[in-house]
Amino acid sequence: MSIVLLIIVAICADACSGKDNTKSWNESEPAVITGYIRNQKIYPQCKSITVSMPFFDRIDFSYTTEIDSNGFFKMEVYPYCEREISMLPYIDRFLIAPGDSLIIEIDFSDLSKIKFSGKSGWDNACLHSFYTHIDYNYWPIDNTIGVNGFTDALDRVLCLKLERFNEWEKENCPSDKIITICKRQIMTSYWIHKIEGLFKLSHNISYDINQFVDFSAIEKLFEESTISADCFKLSRVLESAVSTIQSQEEKKQLAAMIDGGRVKDAFSHILSVQQNNLKNRFLREMLTASLLHRFLENNQTERFTECMDVFENSIHHPLLKNQLAKLYTKKIDFKKHPKRVSDLLVKAGSSDGMAMNMINNEGVSLLEQLVSENPGKALYITVGAFWCHTCLADLPYKNGLVEKTDSRKILIVSLYLDSREEHERILNYNGLTDKTVKKFVNKSQSRGLDAIFHLNAIPFFFVIDKDGRLVDYGMHLRPSYQETMDLLDKLSS
Repeated sequence: MSIVLLIIVAICADACSGKDNTKSWNESEPAVITGYIRNQKIYPQCKSITVSMPFFDRIDFSYTTEIDSNGFFKMEVYPYCEREISMLPYIDRFLIAPGDSLIIEIDFSDLSKIKFSGKSGWDNACLHSFYTHIDYNYWPIDNTIGVNGFTDALDRVLCLKLERFNEWEKENCPSDKIITICKRQIMTSYWIHKIEGLFKLSHNISYDINQFVDFSAIEKLFEESTISADCFKLSRVLESAVSTIQSQEEKKQLAAMIDGGRVKDAFSHILSVQQNNLKNRFLREMLTASLLHRFLENNQTERFTECMDVFENSIHHPLLKNQLAKLYTKKIDFKKHPKRVSDLLVKAGSSDGMAMNMINNEGVSLLEQLVSENPGKALYITVGAFWCHTCLADLPYKNGLVEKTDSRKILIVSLYLDSREEHERILNYNGLTDKTVKKFVNKSQSRGLDAIFHLNAIPFFFVIDKDGRLVDYGMHLRPSYQETMDLLDKLSS
């Protein structure tokens, strides 16, 4: 075990010392991507190319351009820094930076043959070879074999991946920068799977997760020079891992702040924990941006506004700063113009760019069905499941809303992700009744809602007025909150 840990530390240190890591781009410059499709007639229905940019656990922006009759395409994108983006279904990941001029050639007769040229062509050719030949993100380990068995097995797989990487490096002779990026990708994926596995095991076994997580090694993986999709994912995973560093007393203080609605105090407390335990400034910035991003994803613009000074003073990286600012503006626009934005979100006939997410979207169809079946009624809709303790705890409050509201004006609806049988079993076991209108959501409906509204966690809530207008949505509309009751009173008046 100690030998593996030494290997990990050595590789992480090496990954931070690449020769090509200096920032040489102007963040305001666009990158130009041009390309050519060979044998286009094989898939004549493919008439456009889309480039997607990840941002935490979401696709932040997508750029789409048409493929002309001769098979050529061209687009400008604004990456803000060197980062990984995707061109699915053809290229899982490739690098782009401000000022880049990249040429991509795709052969529809053999989609494995992707050719890169231009300013970053060689680096992307090597990176594409790495992703094709090194299955760095696959960790076939059973996390039911106990904590020590799980971590030992994970370390053995890591050693095999590193050996295979060394062989690939000798065969392909990539640049120092690509070597650094590839090693970092392997280690980032390792820590994501390790921490996620440890948290799953912690549900059944009591142990200190920090015995198995080397935060100093993880910190070395976060570099401003190049941001990967896995970097965003690891920062999400680390949010929970860092919270375990706190003492029991600190956890109680934080819980009291959250329960008391002292959002800014709670945020400051979390930042203090990060500051005291993490040396890497960029990692702390990523974690702060992740928390702010959660506020916006859950439509909690008031919380973001309350922490605006944190955003202004703690977020400096151009990618994080610009994308959060754009998302904040978008969410504020929803608050100011709910009718216009709800038409875009709920009406499948919208001609806006988001309409692509509406095509055959069963989640949107479910909301439309609820509106059409209850004309003239406002709807308070919750999304949850009874394996979620918070959802189960909300049930008495939802029943209370059913009793307090006029069913001729407001309908209280529950969309459940678990099965009807499991739902009834848990109700009977706990001696509970569910007075809401119940709908059991299938996977297609759940994915459809997630594609539009970004259901990061449950319970999640929607409020739709009697005219079918989406008034608000997010995780802040709990049935136990007075603000929720006030909103429903307003809609029924």
